[in-house]
Amino acid sequence: MSTLSNFLPNRIMVITDALGPTGLCDGEYKLGELPILKQKSKFVLKSDPNKLAGSAATLPQIVQTYCKNFMHLPAFSLWEKIFHAAVICPRKASLGTAESLHEEQHFTIFDEKGNLVLSACNGKLYKFSPFSTHKNKLELLGLFSNAQTALNATSQADYAALDYQI
Repeated sequence: MSTLSNFLPNRIMVITDALGPTGLCDGEYKLGELPILKQKSKFVLKSDPNKLAGSAATLPQIVQTYCKNFMHLPAFSLWEKIFHAAVICPRKASLGTAESLHEEQHFTIFDEKGNLVLSACNGKLYKFSPFSTHKNKLELLGLFSNAQTALNATSQADYAALDYQI
């Protein structure tokens, strides 16, 4: 992580190390051969429920927590940070058209409340119901522009001046 932080300063990364049964109902599961219990957003050892076995926090929960903790930032700053976390990597795949997505390019974009807006998996782009309400912000942040132009944009004015290709 420190290498990435040095290579990409002033960027955020949203990562979850959630265990496999994340998203399933609370209950008993196995981590390899180890019996574990899912309790809301965490897993604990069945033999000792006071010992953490792993995370059950989903990526949307992590983004929602991030947004809740950073709502004091101006709206553009928050979107800019989410853009760097969720869009910089996918932009390298040239998202001008869905046909340009490689099968190994997977990403998810959430709105400022952590709701799912757009994702790509196995080379297919998926737009979700709130997508149209967030399209202008996504355009402002350069999601639908030339990849290199978006990667080089450094200010709100740069993002606003991008030539969109959707």
